[in-house]
Amino acid sequence: MVMNGFPEALHPIELKVISHLESAQEITIETLGGIEAVIASTDALGVSPFQPEVLRAIVDYWKKSSSTRNEHLEAAFTSLLAGDANDFTLTETIDLLDAYRPLPGKGDEICFSSFLAKAQDRSLPALTRGIAVEGSFRWAVSNRRWQLRLLDFLLGVSATEAPEFIRRIAKLSGIAHSHWHESELLGKLTEFTESPGAATRLPLGVIIPIMQ
Repeated sequence: MVMNGFPEALHPIELKVISHLESAQEITIETLGGIEAVIASTDALGVSPFQPEVLRAIVDYWKKSSSTRNEHLEAAFTSLLAGDANDFTLTETIDLLDAYRPLPGKGDEICFSSFLAKAQDRSLPALTRGIAVEGSFRWAVSNRRWQLRLLDFLLGVSATEAPEFIRRIAKLSGIAHSHWHESELLGKLTEFTESPGAATRLPLGVIIPIMQ
């Protein structure tokens, strides 16, 4: 993690993360000040570039905790993921949590719902939304209920969306079709290709593999 260029007024837990990263020490809930301190700071840490490090510590702690703490930890986990992290942090978070699956409690459902919510949020940049929808797809691949929720979103995407977002949606629709064989996804791609400006949104390198 690159640590230069951050605001001077860092949260105390962020300072602890930096200290441990610089000294190559393991970051745990205990080294961050305890689970209650982390839970009390989830709103601030959810927008931190160190969000992945905090999430890793929470999941490690959660996996060893009693199921009686699930509701408490699920709320903290949800709050952390709800933060508007930058694209690099979001990508790192998705990769990290994907590697930890299956997550404890309702962790996997929280991940899917959080990433899908970001994909649906039109106030976010197109790249952020594209990364988020790709994250939601990872969780939906093996869960039919989540597949249907994601499919509903994919089929509802307008061809007037930002080109970067449409490119990612088109590529993902092709991958999803290869997994789920939903003919509506090909119909959606046809809609994208026939809309004005399609050539700039969907280069041949994207269109041809999906249509084959």
